[in-house]
Amino acid sequence: VDQEYGRALFISRDIIVQKPFHEPGGTITWENCSLRKWLNESFFSSLPAQVRSRVMEGTSDRVFLLSIDEARKYFKSNADRVATFNGSTGWWWLRSPGYYQNYAACVDTDGTVNTFGYIACSVRHSGGVRPALWLNLEA
Repeated sequence: VDQEYGRALFISRDIIVQKPFHEPGGTITWENCSLRKWLNESFFSSLPAQVRSRVMEGTSDRVFLLSIDEARKYFKSNADRVATFNGSTGWWWLRSPGYYQNYAACVDTDGTVNTFGYIACSVRHSGGVRPALWLNLEA
């Protein structure tokens, strides 16, 4: 909860879907990736109207992935970052770039923040998605 701005950060408890960070691949950043577009269009429009009306823009998006710094800040330990998908522990994407220009950072299955990351465009690397959004507490 951010009292100063009258908002609260919400992130899905677990992975809601597995998707590549970017299709069709190549050099990519969060600003131009297909996952960002999906979150702010298809996923956002699937939310109930009463939730959509309270969503505030954060990082110039209504819905976003956490950055490396945010994953470390909002989750106090590796155990707190562990998430599941269909009953199994899974890794999940962060919006921060990885080591190479076609990699994105992520959180591994043990909750470790992986700054090296995984390749952003391969079906083999369809990572977990944990949408985050800021909700206006004063609406």
